[in-house]
Amino acid sequence: MIAKAILEITDRNSSNLTQPQALLQSIEKSISGRKFLLIMDDVWEDDDSKWKPLRACLKNGAPGSRILVTTRNTKVAKIIGTTYMHSLEPLSDSYCWSVLSQIAFRDREETECEMLKETGLEIAKKCKGLPLAAKTIGGLLRFKASPQEWPDVSNEMWGSEEARKDLFPLLRLSYNELHPRVKRCFSYCAIFPKDTTIKVDELIRIWMAQGFLLLSGNTVREMEQIGRNYFDDLAMRSFFQDFEKGKSGNNLIISCKMHDIIHDFAQFLTKNDCLIMERVDGGTQVVLGQNTRHITIMQPKGDTNLGAFSIWQAEQIRSCFCSRNEIPLNLFSCLKRVRLISLRACNLKDIPKEIGNLIHIRYLDVSSNMQIKELPETIYDLHYLQTLAVENCYSLDGLPAQGINKLVNLRHLLNSGSGRSSIHFRFPQGFEKLTNLRTLHEFRVYSNGNKLECLKGLNNLGGTLRILIGKDMDEHEAEKADLTSKKFIRELKLHTWHARIQVLEALQPHPNLQILHFRGFPFPKWITNNLTNLRGLTVNGTHMARPGIAYSLPPLGKLPLLEYLKVDEWGMQHVGHEFLGINETEPSNS
Repeated sequence: MIAKAILEITDRNSSNLTQPQALLQSIEKSISGRKFLLIMDDVWEDDDSKWKPLRACLKNGAPGSRILVTTRNTKVAKIIGTTYMHSLEPLSDSYCWSVLSQIAFRDREETECEMLKETGLEIAKKCKGLPLAAKTIGGLLRFKASPQEWPDVSNEMWGSEEARKDLFPLLRLSYNELHPRVKRCFSYCAIFPKDTTIKVDELIRIWMAQGFLLLSGNTVREMEQIGRNYFDDLAMRSFFQDFEKGKSGNNLIISCKMHDIIHDFAQFLTKNDCLIMERVDGGTQVVLGQNTRHITIMQPKGDTNLGAFSIWQAEQIRSCFCSRNEIPLNLFSCLKRVRLISLRACNLKDIPKEIGNLIHIRYLDVSSNMQIKELPETIYDLHYLQTLAVENCYSLDGLPAQGINKLVNLRHLLNSGSGRSSIHFRFPQGFEKLTNLRTLHEFRVYSNGNKLECLKGLNNLGGTLRILIGKDMDEHEAEKADLTSKKFIRELKLHTWHARIQVLEALQPHPNLQILHFRGFPFPKWITNNLTNLRGLTVNGTHMARPGIAYSLPPLGKLPLLEYLKVDEWGMQHVGHEFLGINETEPSNS
């Protein structure tokens, strides 16, 4: 079709050709030696085998020929062979207003336009930089005969059937291009309330708990990497926005949001499968529909204490988000098939032992419940558990003593901020057997408890790991951590207190490390000699700096990829040539 469109302009005599090869040969002949500009708008085809023949027949154009392609899919741009790519940012509120007003104010009197301007500006802000929304809503407003109807559009702009009629078919064009597995991941996002900041790693773990990231056949790909690929596919097609990126040098998106109209589209796709509800005064029962599979119970507006309540007809529920809320009385007895439970900041004092009956659960989040002091041993009966989140549970002194070896499928233990300063977070005997573990936020070493030897066989650990050690450790114990073998760790936070240099040298990480936060003294040699991929370094020597003693930094200039350096309380008086990694006598252009 593209070839025929080109020939209609370059060689009308050949436009009646139908065979692909004949079409391409005619294009090659017609443009040979001629300077041309070819523009292809809104391209979706990402099959390289279909682009190669077209690229080949366009190579004989005269110097200065150009091809301009617009697409919402960065994969298309790469496959076509783009030499320069310009990524467009969301429209500003003022530009959304410009697009919206040109359509909405067409054929209206100037005085009427001025009267509607303030309401129109508010509506433009709700478009949040989405040109498709600005155009469509502008079209809706244009045919609102009475100016008094504009505020109604502002309040219910995304829920109207008119908006859906115009917008959803266009969104479906992008949606239909997705792989069926990616479609399922997108539509599930309807479970998040509007304007929620979504943490990408958390989203991937949630998808994983629902079984969305399993591939058939023999594959060595990690589920987490599959999930990241699915997210990237959705992000480049503008199903997510408001991206925040990390500092690890790989430009990964760490959080995002969904545009309101995209969220409505996801809810439209799921119909009654995902339910977001807010309790009201006097309600003691929440009765779910027969087709509801995922539920989010939102915190009531205001400080009203609505009292206890129960969920009914919940046997089919797969996900239950009940964060910052009072939990249902029958939560641990009615969710027979649940795969995910999130109870963040629900003011829980304990987790009942009945949790062990939820044998299908993959994801359990009880973070920010500051009064929980212990977890029941029945939590180890959750054989399929993949993610356990106990972040910021300040009173929690650790994991139960017996049975942790049964959690053979545990991949993510999120425990940052757990355990009071006087109580170290305890890892029980057998923790070292959890070789499937991919994430461990924090590991504290103390004389009568946790030993670094627990980490020896956990070589699948990745992401960010914080290790805290004291002055009593010797280098032999430090060597048992075998940090050099943990090639997937990208960010290491190493906090030491008066540790000897031999101990610090024994804690050498893998060269793949990209970010290091080092709190201690002295400086181990491996930082400059081995960390060739290091991009970020934070150094803190608060508890080591002594008045009157001049400290110097090691030759950090030897690190070829270092992008940022933060030095805090090191007691330095000057920075000399040694910092650059050169001798005083060597010439320097720095």
